[in-house]
Amino acid sequence: MRTLLAFPLLAGCAFTAAQVDPPLGQLARWRDAAPAVLAAEPVVTPCPADNPACATLHLVRAEACMGVAMAARAPGATCPTLAEAPHLACAGADYAAAVQLGAQPVAVLAGNGAQAMLCGAAEPTKEIFQTSFARRLSLTPKGRGSSRSQSSSESPKKEVIEYT
Repeated sequence: MRTLLAFPLLAGCAFTAAQVDPPLGQLARWRDAAPAVLAAEPVVTPCPADNPACATLHLVRAEACMGVAMAARAPGATCPTLAEAPHLACAGADYAAAVQLGAQPVAVLAGNGAQAMLCGAAEPTKEIFQTSFARRLSLTPKGRGSSRSQSSSESPKKEVIEYT
């Protein structure tokens, strides 16, 4: 009898959480959802940067999108077919958003995001990742913007970018 009374209370708490704090409500709904369901549902907007559930939501969705894409690989393949590009783009964008919101560990997220990009994520996602991770890891190119010009007699040299 107690169990029957507790269930409506718990259901009411989840409903209340969704109304009061939509990111927390979405996180509660996603707790036992299948990866395909998570990949199909975008993170609730607005999802304020100061809400701790937002980084978790982006991370959970990134993992779901990556999982769905990688499950479609041929046996022994490193990457899925181009048909999975939307899931890879989803993974890349949500990994970048998770890092921007402070999700940890950055190195693991960077690796997963890089794999999503290498396997076919869209170009804008690559730009998001490059700027996001460079900012997050405080990587800045040395010697960029130099005003040196080469004379026409000099042979062209490859530019090497060092990071500090």
